Amino acid sequence: MLERKRRPLVAGFLSLFTPGLGQFYNGQIRKAGVLLLTTYILYPPLLFLIKFSFGALLAVIAAGFAVYGYAIIQSIVYSYRVKTVANRFYDRWYVYLAIVVSIMTMSQIIDTKSIVGLKGYIIAGPSMTPTIENNERVIVDTKSHRYKEGDVVVYRSENQMRIHRIIAIEGDTVRFDDSGLLLNGKRVTETYISESDYYEAIEEVQIPEDSYYILGDNRGNSYDSRFIGAIPSN
Repeated sequence: MLERKRRPLVAGFLSLFTPGLGQFYNGQIRKAGVLLLTTYILYPPLLFLIKFSFGALLAVIAAGFAVYGYAIIQSIVYSYRVKTVANRFYDRWYVYLAIVVSIMTMSQIIDTKSIVGLKGYIIAGPSMTPTIENNERVIVDTKSHRYKEGDVVVYRSENQMRIHRIIAIEGDTVRFDDSGLLLNGKRVTETYISESDYYEAIEEVQIPEDSYYILGDNRGNSYDSRFIGAIPSN
């Protein structure tokens, strides 16, 4: 049977694209199948753990690096040792191209946000400083639909994604005076804003049904409900 030379750098590059592809290139079909199964079937459900603790997030990230690291190193070492492998019918450039295109297509079709319930954002702008700084990354729970005062939410308004803190919910009344925020007539101590933030005097507003009154923690530089009014809960 004819044999084909294996190149370690090619094996490593293919594994970098997706775990298992380098093993497929090396003729390790079973190992390739196990790695692909782990990456695309067994690993995604672990992302649900991110919701529970920061430690779970670190564990999931570590598991992902471990799978990728093993796939890359093992494919390079194996390719270097065997030098050549038997010429198989699937060992053609267009087969690898088809696999790559298929994986990229699936990643576009499958809405991982709806499956996992998490989505990442890069925050642009200073409206939530000092709590969340400009260009900081956040992970949002897209499955949650119940919010309370104090929750930080990402929402769409005027064709832009914005991030602010919920100050009041439907039925609440909000008012600002020179000393700060009054919610339902009671003074609110806002530990999440800096002392340098200024307060504008705002007449009492009652939050309509199915709406939230949102503000940025950086009151001096935030485009929020003081300007656009309460936002709908949906």
